[in-house]
Amino acid sequence: MTSAAAIPLTEAQSARPPLACDNANRTGHGFGHTFKVKVSAAATKVKEAVGTVFKGLAGVISEPCELGRMLRFIGYGLLGLGHATGQPNFMNTLQDRTGHADGILDSTYILGDFSYWLGGGVRKDVTDEDGKFRGDKICSPLGRVAFTVGNIGGVGLLLDSVGLINLGKWAESIGKIPFLGFITKVSLVTVVRAAVGIAYTFFAVDSIMKMIDLKNENSDKKRIHAGFKLLHCIAEVAFKIVVLAGGTAISTIAPLGMLAAGTGVLSYLYHIYNKEAIMKKKAA
Repeated sequence: MTSAAAIPLTEAQSARPPLACDNANRTGHGFGHTFKVKVSAAATKVKEAVGTVFKGLAGVISEPCELGRMLRFIGYGLLGLGHATGQPNFMNTLQDRTGHADGILDSTYILGDFSYWLGGGVRKDVTDEDGKFRGDKICSPLGRVAFTVGNIGGVGLLLDSVGLINLGKWAESIGKIPFLGFITKVSLVTVVRAAVGIAYTFFAVDSIMKMIDLKNENSDKKRIHAGFKLLHCIAEVAFKIVVLAGGTAISTIAPLGMLAAGTGVLSYLYHIYNKEAIMKKKAA
């Protein structure tokens, strides 16, 4: 029996042009090659996207402040979801747990305050790149003063919640001092919220000043980052005003809380992904 390889090709068969798929491996063209290239390009994009996501997550997790905001965002989201679905008990339990973790993380902010005040943070904030004092930058350290007051109060609330101190007895003792009787009538929670609200007001003004300062600089990313920070500050101030005014409606508190926390995380992520451009010094 004659093998297929031994059968001679007819003239017509020899004249048949090779198919595109036959040429794919030899010429690097055709459907097969194109498909491989597209798959490879898609895989590269997916890899880059995954790397970008993990870079952001790593940045958020490594910073207690940003991780706290993320937990706060999740907590208010669960609170709103429980209200919307009619399952408040289950969702409130999850929200309480994320809130407790957030409270613990908040207590670490005081370490950042110590670093700021003892590590030359004020000088860096109120001087320009040439080391000259600028009065229009004073809002940042003023905001930091209020923020530090709020953080100290937050640590006190955390220690009281776990039974390490008794704020009620402390307030009663301090209230016996002349001219300090009002201490017993003011809630530390209110003081903390007011201090943080004042801090973000100063930070908002500082962001506006930075946007004005960047008006003539060719750096869109710096302006966008300043805009994100301003949006975050405005959201935080709005949230604190609503809470201090006695707002208790979950339909209001939950979205405002998510907006305040979410814009903060968004601002931080934008800084991570554009750090080189944002930190670049102005050209002389």
